[in-house]
Amino acid sequence: TTAGSITALGYNAGNNLTTGADTTIVGAYAGDAITTGGQNTVIGSGALSDTTTGGGNTAVGKSALAVNTTGANNVAVGSQALDANTTASNNVAVGYGALGANTTGAQNVAVGTSAGDAITTASNCTLIGHNAGGAVVAGTNTTAIGYNAGDAITDQVNNVMLGVNAGTAATSDANTLIGTGAGELITTGEKNTILGRFDGNSNNLDIRTENKFVVLSDGDGIPRGIFDGTGQFMVNFGQGSDVDGNIGASSGSTTFGVQKTDGIRIAQPGTTYINRYSDGIIIYFRSAGATEGSISVSGSTVSYNGGHLSRWSQLADNTKDTSIVKGTGN
Repeated sequence: TTAGSITALGYNAGNNLTTGADTTIVGAYAGDAITTGGQNTVIGSGALSDTTTGGGNTAVGKSALAVNTTGANNVAVGSQALDANTTASNNVAVGYGALGANTTGAQNVAVGTSAGDAITTASNCTLIGHNAGGAVVAGTNTTAIGYNAGDAITDQVNNVMLGVNAGTAATSDANTLIGTGAGELITTGEKNTILGRFDGNSNNLDIRTENKFVVLSDGDGIPRGIFDGTGQFMVNFGQGSDVDGNIGASSGSTTFGVQKTDGIRIAQPGTTYINRYSDGIIIYFRSAGATEGSISVSGSTVSYNGGHLSRWSQLADNTKDTSIVKGTGN
């Protein structure tokens, strides 16, 4: 060989190395197919054993990067880590079997036992935690961090799942789920964002198959602020499981709702609509904290209570009608 800075220790270690420089090989049959690939570090029986020209690889563990041929700049630490990789480059796999099925997927990071161990062609994935992204095959641009996070994703793309069991049942695209158990019951719903422990179906809110929801929940998983798929905003103040109010828009109108059914709608020309789900008072008038009057509705009857209307009154000939008596409010 004409290669320089070579260290080879073990039966047939680096046996075919010719010009690959700056290479360290330790273990029986380790790196035994390398010819011109340089700057490889190989420790473990059978590690990097099929690589020919791929350089800049680090393989530590039995059979790590075992069938890699021309893939370069990969890091595999752990028995059978990246052991199916052939031509893919720039992957990092740390843990037993991490990225163990990857063949051509590139720029992936998998840390943890069996992390990303089903990936074959997916690229640009970051999977950290035991079984994180454990079913990802071709789901490019997946980020799953936490035990079992995103472990149902296969070919879906652009998902971010952070937290133990976050998005553990999701089989859809473009969800962002952050928190322990965040969105763990979501199945086909896509393009949803959850921050907190809301699981996707609790407290009278079910978004398992819904799209484009944004949910802010507390540490008990109770949704506090919610944007639905239409852009309507709802809020829960924590007095119960139902939504306490909402703000939305429909046909050019802005709606301010209370308890889902009651509310105020301001239409685009400026007309205001007030709705009460059942009969009763819809407006109180107060002064210095004291109630002075109200407006109530009962069926088709609207009543003005507890006060009087103050206005000038006169006849057509501009004379005063003395028969009109000032109201007392009683």
